[in-house]
Amino acid sequence: MMSDRMKKIGNKPPPAFGNHNMSGKHHSKETKIKMSLKGKGRKLSLETRLKQSKSFKKYYKEHPGIRAGKNHPQWIDGRSKDKENKKQYKKENRSRYNYLEARRRVKKLGNGGSHTFGEWENLKLQYNLTCPSCKKSEPEILLTQDHIIPISKGGSDIIENIQPLCKNCNCRKHTTIIKYI
Repeated sequence: MMSDRMKKIGNKPPPAFGNHNMSGKHHSKETKIKMSLKGKGRKLSLETRLKQSKSFKKYYKEHPGIRAGKNHPQWIDGRSKDKENKKQYKKENRSRYNYLEARRRVKKLGNGGSHTFGEWENLKLQYNLTCPSCKKSEPEILLTQDHIIPISKGGSDIIENIQPLCKNCNCRKHTTIIKYI
């Protein structure tokens, strides 16, 4: 319904929802840019977000595969950015993550030296996957890299300066210089 004031001014009534008299026409690039800039920073109401969520779910249910594989926005060469997959992978490869974390810390301090993950695995096998301090074995505990001469006291990250200790023994040793045999 138009008010008397709108009739005097000569304004047209607003179009019905979804009917913008644009049937078959397309917006120019300039108009699209203006429209996108107008909406920047605008917060949508909870009701609008719920409506959008329902319509997206309905659309993706009707069009299976449109967001699958290479069409999915999180697709990166077959590797997923999904947090749950990352957590699961990290859990399964815990010793590798510990190794990488220790390497990052050593590089940050700049003491020099390095060793490979294979050398670390061989060192654990030399100790029969057992902590030389408490004598517990690997399935029961997780062996961590302990620097005989601590990094904080100028020790390097070469494999000769490393011994495998369980986390409890490594924390108990702290920064003392002890070589377990």
